[in-house]
Amino acid sequence: MTQRRFTILVVDDDGDARLIMRAALRKAGFEVRLAAGGEDALRQFRAAPCDLVMLDVDLPGMDGHAVCATLRAEAGPLLPIVMVTGMDDVQSVEAAYDYRAPGADGLASPPSMLLGRTIAQTHQRHHGPCRGRPAAAMGCRPFA
Repeated sequence: MTQRRFTILVVDDDGDARLIMRAALRKAGFEVRLAAGGEDALRQFRAAPCDLVMLDVDLPGMDGHAVCATLRAEAGPLLPIVMVTGMDDVQSVEAAYDYRAPGADGLASPPSMLLGRTIAQTHQRHHGPCRGRPAAAMGCRPFA
């Protein structure tokens, strides 16, 4: 029996950032889908839900906060959402964390040494411990 790999939707308007995150996440054993903007992310999620969303805060058109709120409203509280931002000013970081109540489960800064740790912690909160290995390797139940 082939087990489905844990799927992460990476949403970022910066093509280089998408490729860096995809490479790091694939190396860690995750299946990765890419979206270049908020509308594309919602379209992809509605067509084929994923197990976790890595969502850039600063997107043209529909920004990350609006996408986060929409995903949370449609998918419910079980979908892990990690807001991703390259901004480091206090106001931007606080704004991203303000979306934890209705949306985001964490905040990461790409490319970040903490990216894998953020994903692992978010996955553990929603699905139990994976002890440092990809979810599929541990048989962790993905979001359905």
